[in-house]
Amino acid sequence: MAILEERGRFWWSDNPVPDGHFAPEESITGLLSIDDDGRIAVDLNDYFPNKHGPFGLLARDGSPLNRSISGILRESNRRVLLIGINPGGGQVRTTGISHERYIATDCLVGNAILGPKDLPPTFAEMEIDLSGLEAWFWFRSVQVSTSYWQISAEYKRPEPAIYEINDGILSFEFYVAGSIPFVDKSDEIAIKEKALANFALAKRESIDQLRDRFRFFEDLMILLTDSEFRLAWPVLRWDEQIEFTWYFARLRSEVVAAEPKTHECLTFFPRVRDSFGAIWNNWKSKRQEYGPGFYLYLGTRRGFSLYAEHRFVNLIWGIEAFHRTKFPTNPDSMKVRIDNIVDQIENRSDQKLVRRGLRFAHEPSLEERIFSVFKGLAINLDQSRLRAFAFACADARNAISHFGAQRHGGAYSEFIMDLEKKSRAIATLSHCLLLQEIGVEPDIIVNWVTKSWGAFRIKYSFVEVGLLDKEVLRPDAHNAPS
Repeated sequence: MAILEERGRFWWSDNPVPDGHFAPEESITGLLSIDDDGRIAVDLNDYFPNKHGPFGLLARDGSPLNRSISGILRESNRRVLLIGINPGGGQVRTTGISHERYIATDCLVGNAILGPKDLPPTFAEMEIDLSGLEAWFWFRSVQVSTSYWQISAEYKRPEPAIYEINDGILSFEFYVAGSIPFVDKSDEIAIKEKALANFALAKRESIDQLRDRFRFFEDLMILLTDSEFRLAWPVLRWDEQIEFTWYFARLRSEVVAAEPKTHECLTFFPRVRDSFGAIWNNWKSKRQEYGPGFYLYLGTRRGFSLYAEHRFVNLIWGIEAFHRTKFPTNPDSMKVRIDNIVDQIENRSDQKLVRRGLRFAHEPSLEERIFSVFKGLAINLDQSRLRAFAFACADARNAISHFGAQRHGGAYSEFIMDLEKKSRAIATLSHCLLLQEIGVEPDIIVNWVTKSWGAFRIKYSFVEVGLLDKEVLRPDAHNAPS
């Protein structure tokens, strides 16, 4: 579905706009369209001038072009800049109108044209509208009083939350929006509290750097809300006067997540307000440090349907990658022992074979990696149950990787159902692990698993795989949320 579709004039961005003009003479009319997943295309009514004329369209091989396209939109009078240009087809006619089409990875829609000297662009601020996350912010700033004759509402704007982060200032700013009359009397009023996140950067950042920053922030909100709700398109500020709404290609999820409800949130902003700056710094640095140890879990939280084997193996890969980074092993730790074993073998070819077979002897088993990663979680699982679960997960992964299926016979559908149960439990444990690593307080994690509105679902998934006894599911054993 198109979220922007408007006609305008477009030109290569390295053509400057003459003084007193809104576009260069070489500009061409066309239609800019952007869909809700950030697919960007501009369909021109002609073709950009080139030395081959219209036949230049046939000479292109589809490779990305090291150029950008500027434009001005007809109805809104907004200015645009399209970046990451790729040929998107066209038509050559010897007795008609030849025309071409381009697709782009990014589109900036704003209030100014950036000249050739300003490209590639860098920006000083990024602002993200957090509409849809009102439940997570736990807003309670509108005070309402009623009587038989009168209803009154008073809004006291909360103080912004401001954090000094490693590369600038991160702040949350609060406001109200809705149907607010500008006269003394009205027959209707509706207000709703809202929030914005703003990154004021110590150093200007490129589009690619800001893309990482936005995705890091969106992933962090997935962790803190336990929701795949998609954030609004961000605003980029060139300076105090010039700003752009930034559209870019996003993964096309099969299911669009609804905004999280209060009872669905893992925690709430007031619980992490004081530590949010440190949480962000930890999240950003540790995501870089641990790489797939962090983002393989988040890759399962994007609204895609995955085969049970794929989801399970992705989660196990993430655990293994995390353990390898956090607890690296020394290849020389087994050298003396391996040498002693090899020296007892007379045949040199057998020695080579044995040495090759023992080259990974210093590595812990997958079972040990899974157990080691999860044993320190604040939720304090029974160690013997966790050990058994780690063994079962390693056995299932090895069955998939080395045998193509389950090793012990039986219906494959039963094996798949078992994988799905294991994946649900591993996903929750991985979520707890990431929260703990980035500095979320242990009592928040424990409350989510044991007392929140979603705790019964979590406990049930743990009971299914033997991490908890089924007695925890009795009504009198389930604590109400705190």
